[in-house]
Amino acid sequence: MSVTRKKKFIEQSYQQWMLIRALAFAERDWFLASIVIFWAKESFVFISFAGLMAFFVGVLFIAPVIGICLHTTQMIFYRRSMRAHGDRMNIAHFKKTTWKANIIWLPIVCMLCYGVTDLFFDMRDDMVKALDFKSKN
Repeated sequence: MSVTRKKKFIEQSYQQWMLIRALAFAERDWFLASIVIFWAKESFVFISFAGLMAFFVGVLFIAPVIGICLHTTQMIFYRRSMRAHGDRMNIAHFKKTTWKANIIWLPIVCMLCYGVTDLFFDMRDDMVKALDFKSKN
């Protein structure tokens, strides 16, 4: 293998590892945001149908999309740093871009988590009111 092929292979391996890491960070962020929201808001109960559905919809469907967005943001920062520092791969600098991307996406994850949880609990309240109204008539 030539030096350029080895370098390209190492860079692609590192990018794949960073994609897996970005997906894990998104899952972790959703989990932490869910814990904070269920702890802070008394009307949201985790051990309920709406609470579990909100959590699992986020973990299974929303967090992977956010993980891809997080990875794309990391790649944008990485490409910009590659242009600024030449064509050498600087892993320490790339880890700094990981934190920059996490800082950008963490508030978005928190807002999405609150929105999804609120949506599920509003849906539950509306269903309870509708069933209660039908039982009175």
